[in-house]
Amino acid sequence: MNWNRKKPGVAFWATVVVVVALALYPLSFGPACWVADHYCDSHPALQRTAISAYRPLAIIAVRIPGDMRTPLVAYGEWGSPVSFWTTARIVILTAMVELHE
Repeated sequence: MNWNRKKPGVAFWATVVVVVALALYPLSFGPACWVADHYCDSHPALQRTAISAYRPLAIIAVRIPGDMRTPLVAYGEWGSPVSFWTTARIVILTAMVELHE
């Protein structure tokens, strides 16, 4: 039999990449904060990079109705050393300051 099927095109694969990226971005917040918190003493650029990279996510969490900050901070602090100034809190506080200026 000769099946005349079209292979997925560029538009299909572009859509797949965008959907996967949008799903992985918020899911990577916790591991990124964990890495930044564990290695910020020896590599301070890791924390600065995490703060910059996740500022859009924090701004969304601060702007939407309801309290999305608490679960986002809890997810970002999961497994991090006990400290008030965790990367997750700094990301949220930076977004809050930026929005209220």
